[in-house]
Amino acid sequence: MSWRKKLLFGSLCVALLCAGPVAALLTAYPRFAIREAVTCQKCHVDNQGAGLRNEYGAGYYSQEVLPTIPWDDFGKKDFTAALNDYIRAGTDIRAQFYRYAQGSTSQDAFFPMEGNLYLGITPSEHLTFYLEQSMLSTGAATDLWGQVNFGEGATYLRFGKFVQSYGLRIADHTAFTRGGNVGGITVNPNVALIPSLFQGLHWKPQNGATGLEVGYNPAGWNLAGSVVKSPGQSVYSVAVNASRAFWLGSMNALVGGSFFHGSYYPQLDAYSYYGLYAGLNRGAVTFSGEADLTQDYPFRGQQGLATLADVAVQVRQGISLTLQHSLFDADLSQAHDELVRYSLGADLFPVSYIEILPQYRILKATASPSFSRSELILQTHFWF
Repeated sequence: MSWRKKLLFGSLCVALLCAGPVAALLTAYPRFAIREAVTCQKCHVDNQGAGLRNEYGAGYYSQEVLPTIPWDDFGKKDFTAALNDYIRAGTDIRAQFYRYAQGSTSQDAFFPMEGNLYLGITPSEHLTFYLEQSMLSTGAATDLWGQVNFGEGATYLRFGKFVQSYGLRIADHTAFTRGGNVGGITVNPNVALIPSLFQGLHWKPQNGATGLEVGYNPAGWNLAGSVVKSPGQSVYSVAVNASRAFWLGSMNALVGGSFFHGSYYPQLDAYSYYGLYAGLNRGAVTFSGEADLTQDYPFRGQQGLATLADVAVQVRQGISLTLQHSLFDADLSQAHDELVRYSLGADLFPVSYIEILPQYRILKATASPSFSRSELILQTHFWF
């Protein structure tokens, strides 16, 4: 199938999903914003979402909206992650049990997935300082920046180290639209031509870079443009991201687009991404999806495609069932070289600040010889 046919097929699938009587949902947290027709900064200190939560995200949303058991029945009403009026602290801690089976081979292990500490200081409504440090690595901070907020805070100028704003910033960094299929696994001779480092886009959590970002975030809008330079890289990387959250009749909607040009890897020349994403919510069901075309990534002259689509149904407060499909094709001119992942799972919030994610996944490669690996995952997530 040519890349034009694949893109047309993907577009038709998204259009059919959006036009149906219900919409679908992502296992990651942009779905919460889609449910309320707001941007991710509604709950986070960072205008682009993720990381340290503000009072609304760490307080009301985490205590009253997410969990099955209300906070009043579990914790103290006066708990807050704010140290005082100007300083906030927070954390995300994820541990995971993982088991895979590939033919007659199987293996399992427990290991930590995430251990981040956050610190946000706002001495004035016009000034923000932010620190994000991983406890699982001894390297420099993932995020370290200062930000000037103009007017009512909708316009800002940021300097420092951060992950550029691009696409849906979902929590699952193994999605092909984020960090991809990491781990050094060679799935078959065809895909072996693509090192595991590049089996997906480069938006890994540790891939922060130093530069500046300009943003404009009035109600329902998220507009951001940034210029950074990665360590050891000779070229600058430019990213632009724009999205709009709004009501569409009885549904909540999100539409957005992104562009990137530059390089995050010293061994690669400059490459480009072009992305579109969208979300819809109606009642208990929410849809989120993203499609990204790549140019000269990871090899010059190649055009590729990364996609993600998720369906989740909220059975009741604190309990959602999820279904995900993700694809990565590094070279659209070559047939049968795609990586495809299917995921079926649940997203459980029994009490405030605790999340449990059981998931069954199948990773396939369409190249010959065929490759298939089944994965069983049980992840726990603590935060405040």
